[in-house]
Amino acid sequence: VLLGSVIAITVVLGVGLALLVNEAFPGRGIVRVLLISPFFVMPTANALLWKHMMMNPIYGVLAQVWIFFGATPVDWLTDHPLFSVIL
Repeated sequence: VLLGSVIAITVVLGVGLALLVNEAFPGRGIVRVLLISPFFVMPTANALLWKHMMMNPIYGVLAQVWIFFGATPVDWLTDHPLFSVIL
């Protein structure tokens, strides 16, 4: 029930927003750019998140997991660059 209602609300709001943006009004181009701009920013933000928060050998999440289990943290980007790209 929850899943169906979330999907229905998302579809209704998405179609409504698309119909509103499709109408001609002053600043329509700017509104369209602002609506699509998060899709351009996300890959960059995601890459920086993985590089600095997850794979940092000193304070990254993966380093903290290694330290918790008593192992030496791995510098993923230097020691295993292909694995860091695959991950």
